[in-house]
Amino acid sequence: MKKIIILVTIILQSVFAYAQVKDFEGNIYDTVVIGKQTWLKQNLRSKYYSDGVPIPQEYYLPTNGIDSLVKRYGYLYHYKAYSRDEIGKKIHGACPHGYFIATPTELHELMVYLDADTTDIYWGHYQNVSKKLADTSWPFATNSSGLSLLPTGLYSGKNNGFFNFGSFTYIPLGNETGLKTATILVMMQSNSVLIDRQFYDTQFIPCRCIKGEVINENKDLERETENDPLYPN
Repeated sequence: MKKIIILVTIILQSVFAYAQVKDFEGNIYDTVVIGKQTWLKQNLRSKYYSDGVPIPQEYYLPTNGIDSLVKRYGYLYHYKAYSRDEIGKKIHGACPHGYFIATPTELHELMVYLDADTTDIYWGHYQNVSKKLADTSWPFATNSSGLSLLPTGLYSGKNNGFFNFGSFTYIPLGNETGLKTATILVMMQSNSVLIDRQFYDTQFIPCRCIKGEVINENKDLERETENDPLYPN
């Protein structure tokens, strides 16, 4: 009987780890469980919010400007698209039903779970971790987390062009203190995750979403709290 219970538990864990989510447009996303968190394994590629409202066309672009890349890499979204101008501890934005834009606290919990070096957390740096997050199509990446981040690069409206395809990717973060962007850099000499201190409102970046309910943002993170934002502009 004990063996049966263990087997059923393993099967359920496996099913949960590879559950799928569908957006309004019918796009299907795999999910991955990392510690106590559940993330989409793919970037968003929807042109609609989960309630069926179209995302304004001026707020999304194909990765690197190439339509054929959308199926694998998703769209790059302006913050007005992925956040939908929502304000609060949990921003639903462009994410499928039940999923949200991650908060700085949730990213920190992910970094801690993956045993990142937090020596320089005050400056927004997590070391020895990005290779664990990146799809193995990146040089030197292991993707041991299963998050499978892809090197999408971004579009800069300020510089009027696509940049860093094949080298960088980004994860939007948000809470009531404002939107931030996690920048993932996978290089042999770096292997870091950097939380930008400055938010650029002309950028278009990919969108990854996390499943969850409203969480308590008041927990102390290396001397920083909700009233002393983790990564202020």
